Amino acid sequence: AGRSEEKEQERESRRQALLASAAGKSAALDGVSYNTLMQICAAEGKFNQSTVEDGAAVFRWMEAAGIVPSIASFGSYLSLLTNLAAHGSASLRHGLEALDWMARDGVAPDTQIFNACLRLCSKDAKSGGGAGVGDGEKLFSEMRDRGLSPDAFSFKALLDLMAHDRVTFVDRARMPDALEIEQRMMQEGLRADAVLLNLLLSCAKADAAQAWSAGDDGGQEEAR
Repeated sequence: AGRSEEKEQERESRRQALLASAAGKSAALDGVSYNTLMQICAAEGKFNQSTVEDGAAVFRWMEAAGIVPSIASFGSYLSLLTNLAAHGSASLRHGLEALDWMARDGVAPDTQIFNACLRLCSKDAKSGGGAGVGDGEKLFSEMRDRGLSPDAFSFKALLDLMAHDRVTFVDRARMPDALEIEQRMMQEGLRADAVLLNLLLSCAKADAAQAWSAGDDGGQEEAR
């Protein structure tokens, strides 16, 4: 355990040194350099060793250097948020802020950006955050309003969100909605695969666990 903590401290020291160095040389960096910095932050986010503020700092340095973030910059930032959300250190709110920043900078999001937001929703829900299927459906609507078409990943991300949604399905089953999402996917001409079927099973499993929990609570009430 001590060796693991030592490695984490070394990684944190390297990251802080890198960010400090970049801050001092921000005027000399180009867009590719900043994108690489954001990718490093995203990678460190998997271990909860970076923060939302680290990503925001990279955007500020780009602005100070007169560089407009590209769609790749925002994609890496959303990867950072998704990795942090798995640890409860970021939420869907940060992703929606990123979409606002894109609009401010005149960067049009594509399907991949919306998919990244959907994945962030799912991670937020898994870690006990407040994201729910309603948030995912809003992203679907915005995607279509922009003339974009959801792809297979979009629908799978929505199903993954549904399986972990602790807000919407408090007193009703997920499976009717899950099967409806599958039907919508088929209507788009997209084919089901093993991943989709496993996600449907995850929704069924969540329903079974919820029903068992409700029954157990009922039994305890009767016992009282």
